Amino acid sequence: MDPPSEDELSPFDLFGSESSGEEPVPETRCRKKIFRRKTEEAGEEPEPKKQRRMEHLNDIVLKFREGTKPACSALLRWASPVFDGMFSSGMKEATEQVIEVEVATQEEFEIFYGLILPGARCETQVTPDNVHALLCISDYYQVDFVKDACEEQLLRMPVTVERLLQAHKHDLLKQYRRCIASLSLISQPQDLDALPPDVLLELTKEMQERLKQLRGKAKNLSQIVSQLPTARKGSVKGVGGGLTISKADIQHLRDVVNMLK
Repeated sequence: MDPPSEDELSPFDLFGSESSGEEPVPETRCRKKIFRRKTEEAGEEPEPKKQRRMEHLNDIVLKFREGTKPACSALLRWASPVFDGMFSSGMKEATEQVIEVEVATQEEFEIFYGLILPGARCETQVTPDNVHALLCISDYYQVDFVKDACEEQLLRMPVTVERLLQAHKHDLLKQYRRCIASLSLISQPQDLDALPPDVLLELTKEMQERLKQLRGKAKNLSQIVSQLPTARKGSVKGVGGGLTISKADIQHLRDVVNMLK
């Protein structure tokens, strides 16, 4: 006869049999299997593990325009010096155990709250869709590890004037330098109107430095172009015959050099 499966074990089987020398089945594993089987039979989805572990620690209420959410003050204090200062100073909200959140919607804050739970992986859960809201929340409450994950996501996204202003506002140094460097090459005059004076000054300095580098390259290019002979048949072959340059290309190079001088 086949031995019973873990799902079929009775509570007495958990301790094994001394006479048979059988090892007891771990109680925790058996309970998990029984709970999973009952949940599946009832057609219900099991609760996320983190929520089951944290629910009994909820001791405050977060108030949003859309509604309320229970939360754990110890978790918020651990993650955020702003929340820690709020509870340490005995503010009215902390005394009444009701904290009003105005910097985000309830849905946005729930995503943020999930990122500060033990075991959360910010680098995979911050996405292009939620990065802007999470950046505002993490910067406001000074949760650096979430803010860093937001910057890493933004570094993978295209550079725009809006993202330059965002990096300046939230003090994202890597993203700010990246945007300055990129926009110094591709920005249009109308883009500069939206920039505050300090950002505009830094972007102008970067443009001047780029132009200085281009002029140095133009000088070298000018020497090369001046040495190119005029071909009778409308083209010039480079060293070894591996490169062919048309007369039109030579003239275009000369025009570019003159423009950069």
